[in-house]
Amino acid sequence: MVNLGNTPYGVDEVEVLDESGTFSITYKRLAFQTGDTPLDETNTGVPEGTPLTVHTGDLEITVANTVLMNLHISGRVKIQAEGVRLVNCLIDGGPLVANDGTSPVGLVECFGDGRSVTLSRCTLKPANPSPALDGVRGWNFTLDRCNVSGTTDGVGVIPPRGSVKTGVVLTGTWIHGLAWWTQNGWRAKTGRTTAKVHPSDTATHNDCVQIHGGSGTRITGCRLDAYSGYPDGVGQKPNALNVVNVCVQLDVAGTLGPIIGTVVENSWLSGGYSALVQAAPREVITSTVLRGNRLTPGNSAIDFRMNKAVWTGEGNTPTPTFN
Repeated sequence: MVNLGNTPYGVDEVEVLDESGTFSITYKRLAFQTGDTPLDETNTGVPEGTPLTVHTGDLEITVANTVLMNLHISGRVKIQAEGVRLVNCLIDGGPLVANDGTSPVGLVECFGDGRSVTLSRCTLKPANPSPALDGVRGWNFTLDRCNVSGTTDGVGVIPPRGSVKTGVVLTGTWIHGLAWWTQNGWRAKTGRTTAKVHPSDTATHNDCVQIHGGSGTRITGCRLDAYSGYPDGVGQKPNALNVVNVCVQLDVAGTLGPIIGTVVENSWLSGGYSALVQAAPREVITSTVLRGNRLTPGNSAIDFRMNKAVWTGEGNTPTPTFN
């Protein structure tokens, strides 16, 4: 079989001559199918070979329906308008975020009514990882075939307090290589003796997606690898006693109201001690659906952690590899 993975993006077929050069065969690339096509660096994030224009500094987008394409943003992006689109953009956060893990920020942030953003084929990878730096935080955002790595959490779904729709959709997105920090490691990097990495612990808790509240969050055809160890160098393994990572975390405190109707489907879930955690008995978490996912062997589908939440699980199967 001819491998078309290294052909330029947009070239969906290649002509191959035989050794004599007398005839050729045309091979066509299979179309990307969300939930069926395994995800890696060849089909998520900024397509290889895309020329990018560098923008230095944070971007605050205040004009509705703004479209930004083919940018390398050496800073963070804050959405202040509706209908914003980022296409083929690399977002690296710029200089080191000096605040500690008790006050996290996102490479992309979308907070507030009347604000929304779609990220298509974007790469989110901090140039300077820190325990305070997540991938995307807020609500009313869509990630389509994005590649998120090197952050503490990949995505934080943080709607307003109360029972509201999150407006968060993830499709065909790969979240991996989460940045695990110890308190001592962060102190050594910053020189601050008071530096912290987590509100209640001496090491970060890394989740591919953490949902703090709201209804209707949907994760379809994504690859969520909850392993960590970068950049502190501690190679955490699934189910190790010190691993608190999960692929999808449904809150831990119940501060933003009920979490309703979360759907995780047709995705590849690995790492951490569970694919999905519904935490804390005082929280209201209902109608969670986990279906058609591929789980790494030994990785439980769900950990209630004493929660009496309502959920359904259909067709979730262990698989030795994702590729």
